[in-house]
Amino acid sequence: MGQEGDRASSAPDAERVPGLDLLRAIAIIAVMLYHMPGTAIPDYLQPVHTFGWMGVDLFFVLSGYLIGSQLLKQCRSGARPSLRRFYGRRSLRVLPAFLVVLALYLFVPAIREYPAMRPAWRFLTFSMNLGLVYDTGGAFSHAWSLCVEEYFYLVFPLLVLWMIRRSSVSGIACLFMVIGAAEISVRLWSWYALVATSVPGEQRTAYFEYIYYPTYTRLDGLLVGVVLSSIRLFRPRWWDFALRRSHGLALAGVGLISCAAALCADQVSALSAGGGFTLVSIGCGCVLASSAGTNTLWSSVAIPGARGMATLAYCLYLTHKAVIGIDRAIFAEWMDMPSFGRFLLYGSTSLATAWLLHICVERPFLLLRDGKLGSLIGSAGMDGSPAAESPH
Repeated sequence: MGQEGDRASSAPDAERVPGLDLLRAIAIIAVMLYHMPGTAIPDYLQPVHTFGWMGVDLFFVLSGYLIGSQLLKQCRSGARPSLRRFYGRRSLRVLPAFLVVLALYLFVPAIREYPAMRPAWRFLTFSMNLGLVYDTGGAFSHAWSLCVEEYFYLVFPLLVLWMIRRSSVSGIACLFMVIGAAEISVRLWSWYALVATSVPGEQRTAYFEYIYYPTYTRLDGLLVGVVLSSIRLFRPRWWDFALRRSHGLALAGVGLISCAAALCADQVSALSAGGGFTLVSIGCGCVLASSAGTNTLWSSVAIPGARGMATLAYCLYLTHKAVIGIDRAIFAEWMDMPSFGRFLLYGSTSLATAWLLHICVERPFLLLRDGKLGSLIGSAGMDGSPAAESPH
């Protein structure tokens, strides 16, 4: 794509960068804090609890960047990505742990953090986020973000195959801008036509149903991630220019995220619906770009614990809400302990459960994917290492 497309960027490969492990760890911690009861959060972590939903947007940016890098890297070398390889490896990466947790939610209702749950077919078709109302389907509701990513995995490789035949960078950039503009337009229309017209007491429910959860309204982060991967691979001079200014880029990203937090202080608002997700995603993109090289301390040195947390992130994502609910039931007499004690309880049991799911289910299928079965459905390098995946 363009005259710089045949040059390799000096940035390291996307699969095992300490800075990306750190971002993945930060994202899952933010999501877990967001879902914890407010009374279990120490005062100094309350801001993270309030805006922890932004961790999902960081996951989307990471996923768009990593999956985009994996697929577009082949396009740059003139290869045609194999859909069979990609879908096969994605299935082995995502489905085993998801199906195990879904089965537990379906057949062991006692683990549900909320009594009501959407029908199984909604989860199996990754459509449970469409028309989702928490009061009638709150159990395993956090799977909404996995639904967004699954359709990204389904559609994006097809788009890449289409882009191979059209080498115009400007044309592809226009396509990305049209998608982004269309998404913002849909959110604004949904706000004024469906949310603002709701009964005041029901506006929050309508906001989440029509704006927060649907796949077609939450593409910002994925789009930003794909744009970053495209720049890294096809405009390496731009990418290297940015990496040489990594600290300034990180500050800009933090500033944009801070502005988004102020904009979304009232999450159920037209400002939040129109520009909030976009601003968060761009800010997360700046932080990711600053962390993808080796020019900053956090991207050149492995932070203790970050890699382990990154490896467990997907299993933590799947199980943490159920674990918190089980803790509250089993340790009910301990719930009057100080907030920090409850925070440690929820955190330690969530980590233990995620480790068990990782060891018993996720890791064997990853080894299967990269071992004997890997020779049948694709070579290593078509997909990332466990820590290079985004768990939504």
